[in-house]
Parts: sequence; structure tokens; C-alpha cells
Amino acid sequence: MYLRCFVGDSPKRCVRWLAWAEFCYNTSYHRALGTTPFKVIYGRDPPWLLSYEPGSSKVTTMDQALAKRDTMLSQVRTHLQAAQKAMKLSYDKNHLEVVFSPRDYVWLFAYHLQLPPDAKLHNIFHISQLKGFNGDSPLLHTPLPSLQEGRVLSTPAQVLQARRIQGD
Repeated sequence: MYLRCFVGDSPKRCVRWLAWAEFCYNTSYHRALGTTPFKVIYGRDPPWLLSYEPGSSKVTTMDQALAKRDTMLSQVRTHLQAAQKAMKLSYDKNHLEVVFSPRDYVWLFAYHLQLPPDAKLHNIFHISQLKGFNGDSPLLHTPLPSLQEGRVLSTPAQVLQARRIQGD
């Protein structure tokens, strides 16, 4: 995503901006890590980028490089904001706010779940998998199948054929 935002307008510049994309990725906070990849590797916070003031460098080449950097970072910021806006619009278009109260009946893939205390199922389901139950409270509750080592114990309705195999 970072590299695409860096070179979205001009993909031929990919190699030129690869180091910047890597720097941005490695210095961004990652929720799974609880920190930045930079800090995981080096054991310290990443360095801050100094802001650039045009003409602050005595070396013309450095001034040009820093000006290009600031232009690119500005473009990346614009691309990231546009991507965030598009993702938000897509999410909002399909998102439906659903609120359930404790003890409300819900349907999970058309199966009503009333979990007994010894059930091996987790009692928290993602809200997108739940559908509100309308109507009177069901009178019959189908028991959950028995489990052994996390697998459902299947009980055949009828044995149709059997044979005995003798070993050595």
C-alpha cells in the first residue's frame, strides 16, 4: 500500500522511492506488534524527519533532493487520504448498525444457539454473523452434539453391514 501511494502517479519511479516506502512502513505503528518494526529490530524509537525549509542547505543538490522529498511526501499524504476516504465510503455503503441487548434471541446462519454451560463453543460471535430473531421465544431447544477431543461424535442411525477382520 505504501509503495503504491508513493508511485501511484508515476510507476516508473518505483525504485527511486522504494527506500522511502520502506522507511514509512518500518516507522509506522503496527497494532499487532504494539510498536513499530523499527523499534522491534533496533530497540529504540525511529528517528524523526526534520522539516525542510527551502534554501536552508548550502548544497544545491541537497536542496533539490529535500524539495523532491517534500513534494513526494505531500503526494503520498494526498493518496493515503484518498484511499482512506474510498475505504470509508465502501464500508459505510454496506455497513448496517445493529444493536442487540443481553438475552435477545439471534440467528446464526439460521441455527438458533442456546449454549449449555458444558458446550465447547465460544459464546461470542462476530456481529456480522448474527441476525435478529423475530417472533415468540422458541419452546424446543435442540441439544448440541457431543464432542470428543474437539470433534463431533457421530452416531449412525442404523448399521447396514459389518465384517470382522482377523489380524495375525
